[in-house]
Amino acid sequence: MGYDFLQIVLVRKVSNQSATALWEKYGDETINLFEDWTHLTLQQIKQWQSDDNPQAGGENRRSSAWLLAFLRNSCTQDPKDGIKDSFEALEPFKKGGAMYLYLIISHMFQMTTDVVASLKSVITRFGRDGIAKFKGKNFFLARE
Repeated sequence: MGYDFLQIVLVRKVSNQSATALWEKYGDETINLFEDWTHLTLQQIKQWQSDDNPQAGGENRRSSAWLLAFLRNSCTQDPKDGIKDSFEALEPFKKGGAMYLYLIISHMFQMTTDVVASLKSVITRFGRDGIAKFKGKNFFLARE
């Protein structure tokens, strides 16, 4: 028997959307959820988890459950509270280690539209006006 968290987070890309069998639906190309989570959507993770749960076999289901338990036990309360409603609202077959990891990472590194707009505004202002317009900022320190 082999149990491996990595197999759970290597999300396979769909190659045949109409297929129902796991080995026919997904190709060999994978996206590592730990490394490239921004290249995946919530819908892709839902689909992967809901297909993987019933069809991947006992070892994968056990590894997924262990990953879920590991993440729940390793996270502080704030991220757990931040995704609790989203995770609990999922249908049971869409829950698992990959889904929980995706939600945690998305929650921890999310940028709201207000944050993005604010950052764009500061960058635009800096590009237009330079450092001299930012109160308390020193050109010589910024240059270094």
